[in-house]
Amino acid sequence: MGSTRLEEKLVATTQRRNFVQIQGELNGTGDAGSVLRQIYYPDSSEIIGRVLAGMASGLWQKESFIGSAEYCETRSMSVLLNISSRAQRLLCFFPNFSARPADFVSDLPVLEIEASHSVEWFRMAKSKRLHFYFCSSVDLDRGMVLDVYEADPLIHQTSGPVTDMYFWGD
Repeated sequence: MGSTRLEEKLVATTQRRNFVQIQGELNGTGDAGSVLRQIYYPDSSEIIGRVLAGMASGLWQKESFIGSAEYCETRSMSVLLNISSRAQRLLCFFPNFSARPADFVSDLPVLEIEASHSVEWFRMAKSKRLHFYFCSSVDLDRGMVLDVYEADPLIHQTSGPVTDMYFWGD
């Protein structure tokens, strides 16, 4: 069962309001003009669904980082710069989404950004208590996902954040 037009309008309006707040934080920086397009619900839901399906497929490379924020950031920046060097435009998404039976609802739209600003958007995402982040080519042929969650002491032998990093399309 899909969403109704009213649901679509409510979610898209919330995404717009949250994006305006982010834009306010960017005013006065060079990043304010780096957003080429905002992709609102329901189209944002379809993109997030495609990214989550890729993560679940087992076809993408995966690295996990427990606690070592410095190495994770270094590795993330390396992959991000590689993706950015191959495109002029990228899709970028953060910070949260909620799964529903038929789709995904997110706080913000998926953003199409200038690739030259990908590092700044990554830093913006990190400043928002990063839980989920992706940056990819517009066609989703290459990209990176960071999925951050709390460690399970029984599984990870520790507590604190765990970051699973997925990347594809060398």
